[in-house]
Amino acid sequence: MIFIFFVIICAVVGYVIYCEWPTNYMTLAILNVGNGTAVYVESPTHQRVLIDGGSNHTILGAVRTLVPFYVKTLDAVFLTGSGDGQVGGLMDIADVYHIKKMIEGATTSTMLYKEFKKHLMQRGVSSISIRQGDTLNFNNDMNIFVSYAPVSGTTEGKVIMKLTFGSSTAILTAGEPAPFEEYVLARDGTRSRAADILTTWYNGTESIPSTAFIKAVSPRFLVVSAGSKKVLNVKAFSKVASSTLLFTVQDGPIIFHCTKEVCTLVSPTSF
Repeated sequence: MIFIFFVIICAVVGYVIYCEWPTNYMTLAILNVGNGTAVYVESPTHQRVLIDGGSNHTILGAVRTLVPFYVKTLDAVFLTGSGDGQVGGLMDIADVYHIKKMIEGATTSTMLYKEFKKHLMQRGVSSISIRQGDTLNFNNDMNIFVSYAPVSGTTEGKVIMKLTFGSSTAILTAGEPAPFEEYVLARDGTRSRAADILTTWYNGTESIPSTAFIKAVSPRFLVVSAGSKKVLNVKAFSKVASSTLLFTVQDGPIIFHCTKEVCTLVSPTSF
C-alpha cells in the first residue's frame, strides 16, 4: 500500500511539473458558451486570463477543460461589457476560482453587472478600470492592447482588444457596429490590419457584424461566436472574408497555440 501511495504521489507531482513547465507558445481558446462570448488566454509561463464569461454556467465546464484540476486561481478576468452575454457565467467562475485581478472597460451598470460586482466584493476582489490605449503586459512578451473602450456611463459598444505575442496577433471584438470599426481603423491604420486571428459575435441578424473590420484585417482565421446552429450564416461570412472560418457552436472550443512567429490551430483538428 505504501508503494502504491508513493507511485500515486509521484504521478501527481510529475503531472503538475509537466503542466506548469514553461512553453514556447501562448494558448488562445475561443469557447463555446452558447449566447455571448468567452475567451481563455494562457501565457507561456501559465498566467491564466479569462475574457468575458458567456451568459450562463456553461463557462465553468469550458474553463475546466483547459485549466488543470489543481489550479483554483485565475490571474485576471477581463470584462468587455456589462451585458448578459459577458457577465452571466462569471458568478459561477468566482465561486470556484480565486480571481487575482478583475479588469474592465467602462460599462453601464446593468442589474446583472451590479450583482456580479457585489459578488466580487464579498470575496475581496477589487476591479481595475482600463481605458482606450491602455496596454496590459504579461510575461514572455504577451500583451493586450485596448484598441477601443467606451466612455464611462455610455452604451457605446464594448471593448475591442489586440492580443500579441511576438509577431503573432489576435484581434478580439464582440461584433460591434460599423462606427466603432471605422473609428479603430481610421485611428490605428495598418496596426489594425495585421492579425492571424479575428473574433466576432453573431446573433442571427441579417447584417453581419464587423464587415468592414473583417475585410480590412483579412485574418488567416475568422472565429465567430454564435449561440445556435440555427443562426449560422456560413455563406454570408464566406463572401466577406477568404479566411479559414470557424464557428464556436459547431467547432468549439477553438484552440490556438501561438509562438512568437505563427499561430497554429490545434482544435478542431479537421481544418
